[in-house]
Amino acid sequence: MNKIILLLLAGIFGSSYCYSQQNPPANQSTLHWWGNVDEFLNQQSIRTFGLIDQLLDENPPQIPEPAIRKMTLLSLDNLLHDAKNDQRSALGDFFQKRIKNIVERIRTDRPENGAIVYKLYNHTFIVRTKSTTIAFDLISNKSSRIDGLHIPDDLIKEIVDACDVLLVSHHHNDHADPMVAQMFIDAGKPVVASPDLWEAMREKIVYPTRAINKPELVKLANDRQIKVHALPGHQGENIINNVYAVTTPEGLTFAHTGDQSNNEDLKWIDSIHESIQVDVFLVNCWTNQLVRTIKGFNPKLVVTGHENEMDHSVDHREPYWLTYERLRGNTYPNVLMSWGERYHYAR
Repeated sequence: MNKIILLLLAGIFGSSYCYSQQNPPANQSTLHWWGNVDEFLNQQSIRTFGLIDQLLDENPPQIPEPAIRKMTLLSLDNLLHDAKNDQRSALGDFFQKRIKNIVERIRTDRPENGAIVYKLYNHTFIVRTKSTTIAFDLISNKSSRIDGLHIPDDLIKEIVDACDVLLVSHHHNDHADPMVAQMFIDAGKPVVASPDLWEAMREKIVYPTRAINKPELVKLANDRQIKVHALPGHQGENIINNVYAVTTPEGLTFAHTGDQSNNEDLKWIDSIHESIQVDVFLVNCWTNQLVRTIKGFNPKLVVTGHENEMDHSVDHREPYWLTYERLRGNTYPNVLMSWGERYHYAR
Protein backbone atom coordinates (compact mmCIF):
# COMPACT_ATOMS: atom_id res chain seq x y z
CA MET A 1 0.00 0.00 0.00
CA ASN A 2 2.81 2.45 0.89
CA LYS A 3 4.47 1.75 -2.44
CA ILE A 4 1.27 2.61 -4.32
CA ILE A 5 0.87 5.86 -2.39
CA LEU A 6 4.47 6.84 -3.13
CA LEU A 7 3.96 6.09 -6.83
CA LEU A 8 0.86 8.25 -6.93
CA LEU A 9 2.58 11.12 -5.15
CA ALA A 10 5.59 10.84 -7.45
CA GLY A 11 3.38 10.95 -10.50
CA ILE A 12 1.34 13.90 -9.26
CA PHE A 13 4.23 16.00 -8.01
CA GLY A 14 6.30 15.05 -11.04
CA SER A 15 3.57 16.64 -13.13
CA SER A 16 3.14 19.73 -11.00
CA TYR A 17 5.42 21.96 -13.06
CA CYS A 18 3.53 21.28 -16.29
CA TYR A 19 0.24 21.69 -14.48
CA SER A 20 1.25 25.12 -13.17
CA GLN A 21 2.29 26.12 -16.68
CA GLN A 22 -1.08 25.11 -18.09
CA ASN A 23 -3.03 26.66 -15.22
CA PRO A 24 -1.29 29.93 -14.23
CA PRO A 25 -2.23 31.55 -10.91
CA ALA A 26 -5.40 33.60 -10.95
CA ASN A 27 -5.12 37.32 -10.35
CA GLN A 28 -5.98 38.67 -6.91
CA SER A 29 -9.57 39.46 -7.88
CA THR A 30 -10.25 35.75 -8.58
CA LEU A 31 -8.50 34.12 -5.63
CA HIS A 32 -11.68 34.10 -3.55
CA TRP A 33 -15.05 32.73 -4.61
CA TRP A 34 -16.98 33.25 -1.40
CA GLY A 35 -20.67 33.51 -2.15
CA ASN A 36 -20.25 32.15 -5.70
CA VAL A 37 -20.37 28.38 -5.24
CA ASP A 38 -21.10 27.56 -8.89
CA GLU A 39 -18.09 29.43 -10.22
CA PHE A 40 -15.92 28.05 -7.43
CA LEU A 41 -16.80 24.50 -8.50
CA ASN A 42 -16.37 25.41 -12.17
CA GLN A 43 -12.84 26.64 -11.48
CA GLN A 44 -12.15 23.44 -9.57
CA SER A 45 -13.38 21.35 -12.52
CA ILE A 46 -11.26 23.32 -14.99
CA ARG A 47 -8.11 22.55 -13.04
CA THR A 48 -8.97 18.93 -12.40
CA PHE A 49 -9.88 18.20 -16.03
CA GLY A 50 -6.64 19.93 -17.05
CA LEU A 51 -4.51 17.72 -14.83
CA ILE A 52 -6.38 14.56 -15.88
CA ASP A 53 -5.78 15.45 -19.53
CA GLN A 54 -2.08 15.88 -18.83
CA LEU A 55 -1.76 12.66 -16.84
CA LEU A 56 -3.56 10.64 -19.51
CA ASP A 57 -1.09 11.93 -22.09
CA GLU A 58 1.85 11.13 -19.82
CA ASN A 59 0.50 7.68 -18.92
CA PRO A 60 -1.13 6.22 -22.06
CA PRO A 61 -2.88 2.82 -22.13
CA GLN A 62 -0.33 0.15 -21.34
CA ILE A 63 0.14 -3.34 -19.92
CA PRO A 64 0.75 -3.51 -17.01
CA GLU A 65 -1.20 -0.41 -16.02
CA PRO A 66 0.60 1.91 -13.60
CA ALA A 67 -1.21 2.99 -10.45
CA ILE A 68 -1.10 6.66 -11.46
CA ARG A 69 -3.10 5.90 -14.61
CA LYS A 70 -5.71 3.93 -12.69
CA MET A 71 -6.03 6.79 -10.22
CA THR A 72 -6.43 9.22 -13.14
CA LEU A 73 -9.31 7.20 -14.62
CA LEU A 74 -11.04 7.01 -11.24
CA SER A 75 -10.63 10.76 -10.83
CA LEU A 76 -12.28 11.21 -14.23
CA ASP A 77 -15.15 9.01 -12.99
CA ASN A 78 -15.71 11.46 -10.15
CA LEU A 79 -16.00 14.42 -12.50
CA LEU A 80 -18.23 12.65 -15.01
CA HIS A 81 -20.63 11.42 -12.33
CA ASP A 82 -21.23 14.94 -11.06
CA ALA A 83 -24.14 15.92 -13.30
CA LYS A 84 -23.48 19.62 -12.73
CA ASN A 85 -20.33 19.26 -14.80
CA ASP A 86 -22.50 18.35 -17.81
CA GLN A 87 -23.17 22.03 -18.42
CA ARG A 88 -19.79 23.40 -17.38
CA SER A 89 -17.36 24.51 -20.05
CA ALA A 90 -14.55 22.45 -18.53
CA LEU A 91 -16.12 19.18 -19.70
CA GLY A 92 -16.54 20.33 -23.28
CA ASP A 93 -13.06 21.84 -23.41
CA PHE A 94 -11.55 18.58 -22.13
CA PHE A 95 -13.49 16.45 -24.62
CA GLN A 96 -12.92 18.66 -27.67
CA LYS A 97 -9.17 18.85 -27.06
CA ARG A 98 -8.85 15.10 -26.76
CA ILE A 99 -10.99 14.34 -29.81
CA LYS A 100 -9.22 16.91 -31.97
CA ASN A 101 -5.83 15.43 -31.05
CA ILE A 102 -6.88 11.84 -31.73
CA VAL A 103 -8.45 12.72 -35.09
CA GLU A 104 -5.07 14.11 -36.12
CA ARG A 105 -3.47 10.80 -35.11
CA ILE A 106 -6.09 8.81 -37.03
CA ARG A 107 -5.31 10.87 -40.14
CA THR A 108 -1.55 10.41 -39.93
CA ASP A 109 -0.82 7.07 -38.21
CA ARG A 110 -0.07 4.04 -40.35
CA PRO A 111 1.22 1.02 -38.40
CA GLU A 112 3.73 -1.23 -40.12
CA ASN A 113 2.63 -4.19 -37.97
CA GLY A 114 -0.36 -5.10 -35.89
CA ALA A 115 -3.00 -2.44 -35.45
CA ILE A 116 -3.71 0.83 -33.68
CA VAL A 117 -6.97 0.95 -31.74
CA TYR A 118 -8.47 4.40 -31.16
CA LYS A 119 -11.28 5.08 -28.71
CA LEU A 120 -13.34 8.18 -29.37
CA TYR A 121 -16.44 8.14 -27.18
CA ASN A 122 -18.81 5.59 -25.69
CA HIS A 123 -18.36 2.42 -27.80
CA THR A 124 -16.91 4.15 -30.86
CA PHE A 125 -13.64 2.58 -31.95
CA ILE A 126 -11.47 3.11 -35.01
CA VAL A 127 -9.06 0.29 -35.87
CA ARG A 128 -6.22 0.89 -38.30
CA THR A 129 -3.91 -1.73 -39.79
CA LYS A 130 -1.32 -1.20 -42.50
CA SER A 131 -3.94 -1.86 -45.20
CA THR A 132 -7.34 -1.01 -43.72
CA THR A 133 -9.11 1.40 -41.37
CA ILE A 134 -12.40 0.30 -39.81
CA ALA A 135 -14.94 2.43 -37.93
CA PHE A 136 -17.19 0.75 -35.37
CA ASP A 137 -20.34 2.61 -34.20
CA LEU A 138 -18.98 6.03 -35.16
CA ILE A 139 -21.35 8.82 -34.10
CA SER A 140 -21.28 12.60 -33.88
CA ASN A 141 -22.42 12.42 -30.22
CA LYS A 142 -25.48 14.59 -30.62
CA SER A 143 -27.23 11.81 -28.72
CA SER A 144 -25.36 12.87 -25.58
CA ARG A 145 -27.53 16.01 -25.34
CA ILE A 146 -24.47 17.85 -24.05
CA ASP A 147 -23.32 20.51 -26.49
CA GLY A 148 -19.67 20.26 -25.48
CA LEU A 149 -19.58 16.57 -26.41
CA HIS A 150 -20.73 17.00 -30.01
CA ILE A 151 -17.98 16.17 -32.50
CA PRO A 152 -18.00 18.93 -35.14
CA ASP A 153 -19.00 17.91 -38.65
CA ASP A 154 -15.59 18.84 -40.04
CA LEU A 155 -13.86 16.44 -37.64
CA ILE A 156 -16.35 13.68 -38.44
CA LYS A 157 -15.58 14.29 -42.11
CA GLU A 158 -11.84 13.89 -41.42
CA ILE A 159 -12.51 10.57 -39.70
CA VAL A 160 -14.70 9.37 -42.58
CA ASP A 161 -11.98 10.36 -45.05
CA ALA A 162 -9.45 8.29 -43.09
CA CYS A 163 -11.67 5.19 -42.83
CA ASP A 164 -12.52 2.50 -45.38
CA VAL A 165 -15.76 1.13 -43.92
CA LEU A 166 -18.36 1.77 -41.19
CA LEU A 167 -19.96 -1.01 -39.15
CA VAL A 168 -23.02 -0.26 -37.01
CA SER A 169 -24.14 -2.72 -34.34
CA HIS A 170 -27.75 -1.69 -33.68
CA HIS A 171 -30.30 1.10 -33.91
CA HIS A 172 -29.74 3.04 -30.68
CA ASN A 173 -28.57 6.59 -31.38
CA ASP A 174 -25.47 6.31 -29.20
CA HIS A 175 -24.27 3.70 -31.75
CA ALA A 176 -26.04 4.56 -35.01
CA ASP A 177 -25.88 8.01 -36.60
CA PRO A 178 -27.59 8.43 -39.99
CA MET A 179 -25.58 11.57 -40.78
CA VAL A 180 -22.33 9.64 -40.38
CA ALA A 181 -23.66 6.73 -42.43
CA GLN A 182 -24.64 9.14 -45.22
CA MET A 183 -21.12 10.63 -45.19
CA PHE A 184 -19.68 7.16 -45.83
CA ILE A 185 -22.21 6.51 -48.58
CA ASP A 186 -21.50 9.87 -50.23
CA ALA A 187 -17.79 9.02 -50.16
CA GLY A 188 -18.47 5.71 -51.91
CA LYS A 189 -17.49 3.71 -48.84
CA PRO A 190 -19.48 0.71 -47.54
CA VAL A 191 -21.77 0.84 -44.52
CA VAL A 192 -22.52 -2.47 -42.78
CA ALA A 193 -25.52 -2.46 -40.43
CA SER A 194 -28.04 -4.53 -38.50
CA PRO A 195 -31.16 -5.48 -40.51
CA ASP A 196 -33.54 -3.05 -38.78
CA LEU A 197 -31.56 0.09 -39.60
CA TRP A 198 -32.27 2.90 -42.08
CA GLU A 199 -34.99 1.71 -44.42
CA ALA A 200 -34.61 4.88 -46.50
CA MET A 201 -30.97 4.03 -47.30
CA ARG A 202 -31.53 0.30 -47.63
CA GLU A 203 -30.27 -0.12 -51.19
CA LYS A 204 -26.93 1.46 -50.27
CA ILE A 205 -26.20 -0.49 -47.10
CA VAL A 206 -24.75 -3.97 -46.58
CA TYR A 207 -26.91 -6.14 -44.31
CA PRO A 208 -24.89 -9.29 -43.62
CA THR A 209 -26.51 -12.55 -42.60
CA ARG A 210 -26.62 -12.86 -38.83
CA ALA A 211 -24.96 -16.23 -38.31
CA ILE A 212 -21.83 -17.77 -36.86
CA ASN A 213 -20.50 -19.51 -39.97
CA LYS A 214 -21.75 -17.31 -42.81
CA PRO A 215 -19.22 -14.48 -43.24
CA GLU A 216 -19.70 -11.86 -45.92
CA LEU A 217 -16.92 -10.41 -48.04
CA VAL A 218 -17.23 -6.63 -48.14
CA LYS A 219 -15.40 -4.89 -50.96
CA LEU A 220 -13.31 -1.81 -50.25
CA ALA A 221 -11.54 0.61 -52.56
CA ASN A 222 -8.36 -0.41 -54.40
CA ASP A 223 -9.34 -4.07 -54.80
CA ARG A 224 -9.31 -4.79 -51.08
CA GLN A 225 -11.87 -6.69 -49.07
CA ILE A 226 -12.63 -7.60 -45.48
CA LYS A 227 -14.42 -10.65 -44.11
CA VAL A 228 -17.34 -9.74 -41.85
CA HIS A 229 -19.08 -12.11 -39.46
CA ALA A 230 -22.33 -10.59 -38.12
CA LEU A 231 -22.83 -12.75 -35.06
CA PRO A 232 -26.47 -13.05 -33.85
CA GLY A 233 -26.37 -10.91 -30.74
CA HIS A 234 -29.03 -9.02 -28.81
CA GLN A 235 -29.37 -6.18 -26.36
CA GLY A 236 -31.72 -7.59 -23.78
CA GLU A 237 -34.21 -10.11 -25.10
CA ASN A 238 -35.55 -8.42 -28.22
CA ILE A 239 -33.21 -5.75 -29.64
CA ILE A 240 -31.21 -7.01 -32.61
CA ASN A 241 -27.52 -6.28 -32.05
CA ASN A 242 -24.85 -7.40 -34.51
CA VAL A 243 -21.68 -8.59 -32.81
CA TYR A 244 -19.07 -8.10 -35.51
CA ALA A 245 -15.91 -10.07 -36.12
CA VAL A 246 -13.97 -8.41 -38.94
CA THR A 247 -10.88 -9.88 -40.57
CA THR A 248 -8.54 -7.56 -42.49
CA PRO A 249 -6.28 -8.47 -45.45
CA GLU A 250 -3.42 -9.02 -42.97
CA GLY A 251 -5.43 -11.77 -41.26
CA LEU A 252 -6.10 -9.72 -38.14
CA THR A 253 -9.56 -10.13 -36.59
CA PHE A 254 -11.33 -7.52 -34.49
CA ALA A 255 -14.59 -8.26 -32.67
CA HIS A 256 -16.95 -5.48 -31.52
CA THR A 257 -19.96 -6.26 -29.33
CA GLY A 258 -22.14 -3.16 -29.61
CA ASP A 259 -24.57 -3.42 -26.68
CA GLN A 260 -24.50 -7.20 -26.40
CA SER A 261 -26.38 -8.19 -23.22
CA ASN A 262 -28.45 -11.35 -23.50
CA ASN A 263 -27.89 -14.41 -21.36
CA GLU A 264 -29.33 -16.76 -23.99
CA ASP A 265 -26.58 -15.70 -26.39
CA LEU A 266 -23.97 -17.02 -23.99
CA LYS A 267 -24.75 -20.46 -25.43
CA TRP A 268 -23.01 -19.51 -28.69
CA ILE A 269 -20.56 -17.09 -27.10
CA ASP A 270 -19.07 -19.83 -24.94
CA SER A 271 -17.77 -21.65 -28.02
CA ILE A 272 -17.35 -18.87 -30.59
CA HIS A 273 -13.55 -19.14 -30.33
CA GLU A 274 -13.81 -22.56 -32.00
CA SER A 275 -15.06 -20.86 -35.18
CA ILE A 276 -13.35 -17.44 -35.13
CA GLN A 277 -9.89 -16.54 -33.86
CA VAL A 278 -10.04 -13.02 -32.42
CA ASP A 279 -7.06 -10.73 -32.00
CA VAL A 280 -8.68 -7.71 -30.32
CA PHE A 281 -12.02 -7.86 -28.50
CA LEU A 282 -13.85 -4.53 -28.16
CA VAL A 283 -16.45 -5.37 -25.53
CA ASN A 284 -19.05 -3.23 -23.78
CA CYS A 285 -18.01 -3.08 -20.15
CA TRP A 286 -21.49 -3.83 -18.78
CA THR A 287 -22.28 -6.89 -20.89
CA ASN A 288 -23.77 -9.84 -19.04
CA GLN A 289 -21.07 -11.94 -17.40
CA LEU A 290 -18.11 -10.00 -18.78
CA VAL A 291 -15.39 -12.49 -17.80
CA ARG A 292 -17.34 -15.40 -19.28
CA THR A 293 -17.94 -13.45 -22.48
CA ILE A 294 -14.24 -12.69 -22.82
CA LYS A 295 -13.36 -16.34 -22.28
CA GLY A 296 -15.82 -17.35 -25.01
CA PHE A 297 -14.09 -15.11 -27.56
CA ASN A 298 -10.63 -16.10 -26.31
CA PRO A 299 -8.94 -12.94 -27.70
CA LYS A 300 -5.32 -11.94 -27.56
CA LEU A 301 -6.29 -8.50 -26.21
CA VAL A 302 -9.40 -7.09 -24.49
CA VAL A 303 -10.36 -3.42 -24.77
CA THR A 304 -13.46 -2.40 -22.86
CA GLY A 305 -15.81 0.33 -24.04
CA HIS A 306 -19.04 2.12 -23.16
CA GLU A 307 -17.68 3.63 -19.96
CA ASN A 308 -19.16 7.02 -19.06
CA GLU A 309 -21.97 7.27 -21.63
CA MET A 310 -23.12 10.75 -20.63
CA ASP A 311 -26.66 10.47 -21.98
CA HIS A 312 -27.39 7.90 -19.28
CA SER A 313 -28.49 8.56 -15.73
CA VAL A 314 -25.60 8.93 -13.30
CA ASP A 315 -26.03 5.37 -11.98
CA HIS A 316 -25.76 3.98 -15.55
CA ARG A 317 -22.77 6.08 -16.60
CA GLU A 318 -20.63 3.02 -16.26
CA PRO A 319 -17.48 4.13 -14.39
CA TYR A 320 -13.97 2.80 -14.81
CA TRP A 321 -13.88 1.64 -11.19
CA LEU A 322 -16.83 -0.65 -11.92
CA THR A 323 -15.10 -2.05 -15.02
CA TYR A 324 -12.15 -2.98 -12.82
CA GLU A 325 -14.55 -4.82 -10.52
CA ARG A 326 -16.25 -6.60 -13.42
CA LEU A 327 -12.87 -7.73 -14.74
CA ARG A 328 -11.97 -9.57 -11.54
CA GLY A 329 -11.02 -13.09 -12.55
CA ASN A 330 -10.15 -12.11 -16.13
CA THR A 331 -6.91 -13.74 -17.27
CA TYR A 332 -6.62 -12.07 -20.69
CA PRO A 333 -4.46 -8.98 -21.36
CA ASN A 334 -6.68 -5.92 -21.21
CA VAL A 335 -6.52 -2.14 -21.40
CA LEU A 336 -9.00 0.51 -20.33
CA MET A 337 -9.09 3.56 -22.55
CA SER A 338 -10.51 7.03 -22.12
CA TRP A 339 -11.83 9.44 -24.74
CA GLY A 340 -9.26 10.30 -27.40
CA GLU A 341 -6.72 7.57 -26.64
CA ARG A 342 -4.87 5.03 -28.77
CA TYR A 343 -3.20 1.67 -28.20
CA HIS A 344 -0.86 -0.18 -30.53
CA TYR A 345 -1.61 -3.89 -30.68
CA ALA A 346 1.55 -5.59 -31.87
CA ARG A 347 0.70 -9.04 -33.17
